[in-house]
Amino acid sequence: MPELRYRGFKRALLSAVRNLPIHRGEDLYRRVDASGLPVQLVWGRQDPVTPMPPESRVHEVFSNADIRLLDGVGHLPHWERPGETARNPPGVSQRAGLSTLRTHDAGRGETLTPCRG
Repeated sequence: MPELRYRGFKRALLSAVRNLPIHRGEDLYRRVDASGLPVQLVWGRQDPVTPMPPESRVHEVFSNADIRLLDGVGHLPHWERPGETARNPPGVSQRAGLSTLRTHDAGRGETLTPCRG
């Protein structure tokens, strides 16, 4: 992972693994699903760190999730392909209350920033 060369990345990753309920977090995920908030999962097909479970399993927890799998992308789609990761299929931005996308260049190529109304 090229991002390992950045100062603080390893410490942040370790903190996330220790403190975020990413594994066995089904109760939390089900509460999010029940809230009615739009959920869009963007996952790299070649993620070696946290491979995506079968889509049927994801839909058991997030019944209305929009799932986007990115070919040729690993664990950090927002870093590897920021523009593609930020692009939403029609309707997703509106369901989330985001009406526009602002583009800017962060030195790694195009990125899109969702903006409220």
